[in-house]
Amino acid sequence: MDWFEILWTTSFWVAAVRIATPLIFGTLGELVCERAGVLNLGIEGIMTLGAMTGWMSVYMGADLWTGVILAAMMGSILGALHLFSPSLPIGAFAFSQGLEAAIESGHVAGAVALETWCDNVLRDSLQTLDCHYLRKAYQAETNDAWAVVNEQILASRETAELLSEDLLLGSSLKKWAENLEIDTPNVVENSVVALYGWLARKLEVPEEWAVTAFLWSWLENQITVAAKAVPLGQNVLQKVLMSLKPRILECLTQSKLTKLDTAFSTAPNLAILSAQHETQYSRLFVHRRFDANITCGDWRSSWLGKNRAYPALM
Repeated sequence: MDWFEILWTTSFWVAAVRIATPLIFGTLGELVCERAGVLNLGIEGIMTLGAMTGWMSVYMGADLWTGVILAAMMGSILGALHLFSPSLPIGAFAFSQGLEAAIESGHVAGAVALETWCDNVLRDSLQTLDCHYLRKAYQAETNDAWAVVNEQILASRETAELLSEDLLLGSSLKKWAENLEIDTPNVVENSVVALYGWLARKLEVPEEWAVTAFLWSWLENQITVAAKAVPLGQNVLQKVLMSLKPRILECLTQSKLTKLDTAFSTAPNLAILSAQHETQYSRLFVHRRFDANITCGDWRSSWLGKNRAYPALM
């Protein structure tokens, strides 16, 4: 039987429909995303990881419906990572969170110093400050309760650069949510951490997954900064990522124990270097004061269009 005859067999078309069905569902999902204004080029990967998780669960002894549920849960956690990923167009890729100044000053000059830097910031700042308020924002039952959390974390930012970053990304994330017609609290200044917690709950992402995605995305962005500014190779950076995974899990657990009277950053070097970065002349990553009248596209386009030599953006 040659290939032409195969095309006219019933078994061929039955197999074609069976194989094409998942791809059709993925295509429809991408069409819905694009109509909502979100370009998600990772749908095939989400489907593949979900399918692998479901299959592995059943292979290890779970029943069929448990496998289906676990596959759907894998899609949810990848959705959480997508929400706060540096690749998401809210501008997170444009900030170094003080790391570029640490590299410029010689505090971070190699893989060991990078690992120490990330470990210290995770433990002494994100765990005790950002993760605490992210959880509080997630748990806020009313807009007023959320607004209190939002004000508290903005008041905790130690430098103009850290505050501007929080506000600029918060403004961009709010615009993203509005484009998707997701209700957000009606305040002028939005902390990206507080708004992320609010949106994670709105999108029914479990709290633990939201915190994990936030920590991982921060670490991923730091690794990207190091790749550009040190620079370090991919193999070295992958080792740094692997070595810091236990710290992320520890931060996830310990952040539950943080109380209001201990919710602050104890990383003075981060604040000092961030302040120095505000006036650092030659740099790859942005600093700009927040203006509620400037949209995320405005400030990003201005930076890319007018500052290709990367002068101080004051």
